[in-house]
Amino acid sequence: MMRMTKVLIVMSLSAVFIAPPALAQEPASYGWNAMDDGAIVQFGVPDTDDRAIRLDCADKGRIGIMGPADTDEPEGATIEVTLKGRSGAKRHVGQVIDMGDGPNFAVTVMPDDDAITTLLAGRDLTLIVGKDDWSVPGKGAARLVRPLLAICAKKR
Repeated sequence: MMRMTKVLIVMSLSAVFIAPPALAQEPASYGWNAMDDGAIVQFGVPDTDDRAIRLDCADKGRIGIMGPADTDEPEGATIEVTLKGRSGAKRHVGQVIDMGDGPNFAVTVMPDDDAITTLLAGRDLTLIVGKDDWSVPGKGAARLVRPLLAICAKKR
């Protein structure tokens, strides 16, 4: 019995010290980043479709807000999105769109919408889409969102 215990301990220790190569790599991390010369801002993994939120210019100087949506609804279907910022929760009706990474939601807001001003103030923004909810940090957003707003204002 004593010998069996030593064998199990040795086997357990070797499993602890030998990690597969995939685990040795750093996971890609989320952060605020800009693409397309600042015309697209997202909180996600840079240069990928892996994101929690994306902001870009919409028609008439408005701001498009997009993000993942766990839905089986077809592209173009309506979807309810709640954005919860400094002034509370505001419900929006948007559309389901495909952005290369599966279904996403898309809503448009005015540049002075609470969701945008919340991020500009460095405060966290909570998104509620269907049964899912998540928050994106406001810290670091303003340095990229301000230039985006200027770009969108020129497109009016």
